[in-house]
Amino acid sequence: MESCKLTEDYCNNIIKVFSEEETMETFVIKGRSYKRFIIHENLPIRDKYEWLWNDIEDIVKCNLGNNYRLTIWLIVLKYEKGDNFQKHLDRPNQDDDRCLSGGIELSDKSDFEGADFVVKNIPIEFERGKLLTHKVTDSHEITKLTKGTRWSLHFGINKQKEIL
Repeated sequence: MESCKLTEDYCNNIIKVFSEEETMETFVIKGRSYKRFIIHENLPIRDKYEWLWNDIEDIVKCNLGNNYRLTIWLIVLKYEKGDNFQKHLDRPNQDDDRCLSGGIELSDKSDFEGADFVVKNIPIEFERGKLLTHKVTDSHEITKLTKGTRWSLHFGINKQKEIL
């Protein structure tokens, strides 16, 4: 990890761990197709991945401030040829504790074609290891992957409320 983003080696390590150690759940539903592995705050699997959870929370704090933190889950996503995530809103009614949705690209851009991350109809510039955020009420999508494999992280971000 470097100052406020993941290094290339760190991204490669995450990909290696989830390629070799864990079975990714295939998730296919209308408008969505990808593989995922969910690390949930309240499940024992979290202990195995404490290193990843803590480092991503550090990236969030480094970029947004010490009053921001991960919510209750961190998802490793894997897109293969034909996979996509159709345009949607994470929380159109803002009915959970997230103030932002966050993500980090793990793959090198040369590893895949397609699978662009688009927020409010604007493609987001790809930068491996960098924290990306958007409001939970912003429309966004991952376009269809046409070649290779794309790995990323997805998580909710909460802001600690000040007590007066």
